[in-house]
This record gives sequence, structure tokens and C-alpha cells, in this order.
Amino acid sequence: FGHAIEIGMGKNMSPPDIVRLGLAAFLNYLGITQIMDVVTKEEVLKGEDLQKIREIPSRTVEILKRIPRLDQILMRVAVESRERVDGSGPLGIKGIENLDPLARIIAVVDVFEALIHDRPHRKRLMPYEAVKKIIADRGKFEEDVLRLLIDRIGIYPVGSWIRLTTKQIATVVECNPGQPFRPKVKVMYNEEGCQLERTRLLDLGK
Repeated sequence: FGHAIEIGMGKNMSPPDIVRLGLAAFLNYLGITQIMDVVTKEEVLKGEDLQKIREIPSRTVEILKRIPRLDQILMRVAVESRERVDGSGPLGIKGIENLDPLARIIAVVDVFEALIHDRPHRKRLMPYEAVKKIIADRGKFEEDVLRLLIDRIGIYPVGSWIRLTTKQIATVVECNPGQPFRPKVKVMYNEEGCQLERTRLLDLGK
């Protein structure tokens, strides 16, 4: 849920709303706990197993309904996070004004997270490939959230490995807001691929 919080901070949300956003993102896939035998399968899912995957949102909602005195915003986010601004979601809710702000953030983050992780039917995408794919469907998401996805999370998220123009290899340690292609990195290997005795920090934004 760290990506969701990053976007929330980019939107200058209040601390209570940031906490609520993080909790909503954490609870969003609670329904997975009921079908762990399915989600851990390595083969391509079909038939009944595929249907169980599609039922994760409704399973999540049913679990949340059993929690006493639950913040109803969390319930609303669980229902709306699969909706799309253009009305193409399962419930057909259309328009930014009709979707909860937290749900609009989690909708984008969920897709991004899914794309950068392996699935039985496909290999994971590199972060820049995932961003490109999401932007191709930008009519489905809030434009401001998409901008913050690129600005705050970056084309190269923290932990990514990159090869610099010097041929040295570095790992991303921090994104530079406003400069998604120029993060802060730690140079780990020289141009021949040998590990450096002393790593060095490099701010590509400078």
C-alpha cells in the first residue's frame, strides 16, 4: 500500500485521510485469504478457479461487513476500487464525482501492482511498461492520479536496477518528484559488471 500513500501525499491529503487510504489499500484484497489455494497455483487459471478470482472484491466486502463499527468509507472504497471513471467497471459507476477519492487512487495502484508482478498467464512487466499500458487506458482513470503515479512513484520505482549511460549498474533509492526519468541511485557495479568496493550515491536529477 506504499504506492497508494505516495499518491495520497502528492495530493496533499490530511494525515487522517492518508491513514485511511493506507488502511483501505491494505484491506482491499482481503478476500484473497479465502482462496489461497487458487491464487498460489502456477498454471493458467480456468473455469471455477478463474471465477473465484473474479469474486475477490465481493468476498472482501462480505468480510468487511462482519467488522463492527467499521469506517464506512473503507467499505465504500472496497466496493468502488474496481470501478472506472468511464463507467466500464463491474457496477457501471461513471464519473469522477461519483467515485470516492480513495477508490480512484487504489484503482490505479491495483492495476500497476498487478502488472509489475508475475501471473500464471503472463510475465511481469517492467515498471515503465506498466505505466505505458495504464496511460493507454487513461480514460478509465483520474488524470491527476495518473500524473502522480508517474511523478511520485516514477518510471523506475525504488529497488529497480538500471544501467546508466556510463554502463555502470545502479539501484534506485529514491524518486525525484517532477523528474520521473531521473531518480536518485546507488551505483553498485562498474561498466564491466564487477561489484564496486565503495558504492556511491548519484542524483540523476542534478
